[in-house]
Amino acid sequence: MRNSIEHRIDVRGGIQSRSNIILSAEMGGKIQKIHVKEGQQVKKGQTLIVLNADVIRKNIAELKTSLDLANTLFERQNKLWKQQIGTEVQYLQAKNNKESLEGKLATVNAQLAMSIIKAPFSGAIDDLPMNEGELASPGMPLARMINPDDVYIISEVSEAYIGKINKGNEVIIDFIINDKKSSSIISSVSQVINPKNRTFTIEIEMPNVDFSAKPNQVV
Repeated sequence: MRNSIEHRIDVRGGIQSRSNIILSAEMGGKIQKIHVKEGQQVKKGQTLIVLNADVIRKNIAELKTSLDLANTLFERQNKLWKQQIGTEVQYLQAKNNKESLEGKLATVNAQLAMSIIKAPFSGAIDDLPMNEGELASPGMPLARMINPDDVYIISEVSEAYIGKINKGNEVIIDFIINDKKSSSIISSVSQVINPKNRTFTIEIEMPNVDFSAKPNQVV
């Protein structure tokens, strides 16, 4: 009867989140209202931050008034054209004016939507670097969101272990900060060697734990 020999190596890894993003402003404007706080749990589609868009709303109101008139004129011109009254130019001008205003209204409505920053997924607000009343610029970070449930562990392993570490291998995870250990398995093994440090990457399933383990935590 043969005895099995188990080889183990120690590598450093870190907890990563697939849903860890920075939400930025798509347009400039003063921050009118922040509806959430750091650490708050939010749902997908929930309004987080609203920028001042009074000018845009005024433009929308004006365009709607102009569009109502354009629709009325087009309907009348369309009826006359069907009765072969009036010229084709008059009909086309009325039609073009109506469609042009519809396009402008759609554009301004899209701009209004940009003034409202909503949660792209359900998760937690990790950071709010700006305050109400401050001026936001396009591309400026307004909030960081993470989904603590969508996490995994990643580690870089020396190329010396190519072929010795495979998907499905068991691993023991030492959560150093928490002074806890748990077991899991390797979910994927990279097929590419990093030429800078001669390592390949392994991904490990995050086990269910009864303590707090956060993204970027070393394990």
